[in-house]
Amino acid sequence: MNFRERFLVSAVFLCTSFCGVHLKLLSLKLLRQWARFLRQRSISVLLFNSLFFLSPCHSQSSPPLSFEESPSPQLFLPLDDLIPGLPSAESETSSLSETHSGAILLEDYESLPHTHRSLSNNRKEQEIVRLLKELKYCSDAKEAKNLSRQLQRLWSRSGSETVDLLMTWAEQSITESNYGSALDIIDSVISLSPTYAEPWVRRAWIHIQLSDFKLAMIDLSHALKLEPRNYIAFFELGIIMEATDRAHLAIKAYEKALSFYPQMQLVQQRLDILLSEQLGQEI
Repeated sequence: MNFRERFLVSAVFLCTSFCGVHLKLLSLKLLRQWARFLRQRSISVLLFNSLFFLSPCHSQSSPPLSFEESPSPQLFLPLDDLIPGLPSAESETSSLSETHSGAILLEDYESLPHTHRSLSNNRKEQEIVRLLKELKYCSDAKEAKNLSRQLQRLWSRSGSETVDLLMTWAEQSITESNYGSALDIIDSVISLSPTYAEPWVRRAWIHIQLSDFKLAMIDLSHALKLEPRNYIAFFELGIIMEATDRAHLAIKAYEKALSFYPQMQLVQQRLDILLSEQLGQEI
């Protein structure tokens, strides 16, 4: 190795050593600055915590949020009022009204050919009118529950086997709280049969569970245009009004539901609570 090569090697070694020392010094400087920052931050946090624990507001429970004060729709709108096929402890297995012509009508309706469906629809409407009249003047809560189930069964019949099957699937998804699947199925039902009121009521119920009150209102508007006697739709409307702090409109909706189904106990309870609160505010 000649002199020039030895000089280059020495120069490279010196540069490397110098850079290494410089980087170490720089790293130490950065570490010191970071440690200083952490100490300052710790002091700030400690000071904040001290002020917080010494504050007179500490140990007091924080005020409830507004959404905690609003009613929970899931508590007020049980599935057994929405889906008549669900078992209920209050339902009578053998009832005079249950064995009335409602069950016979449904069997006849499902077995009739398409050419005779219009006649069956007339009979269905007559049976709905009869049941609504009995429901309005029924004084027994259990008997009224059975009448309501018969009405819900009649209203749930669309006249299309395909639509009825899809609604069965949708109701199954609802009972399993699989709301995404239920919405997809009900959307298909509404596309196939937009003048069929029940899917609008079912979809509104799902939107209420998801707190999508605007969408629920739109669905209920359609449902009540198609079937203005559907007291479940008025119940749902009252739930929405109550959940959005419009008690006076909730009272009107509940009163409308009770005009068809006076023995609907959950609606009675909600109405009594709202009227009591309203009276207290007036005093």
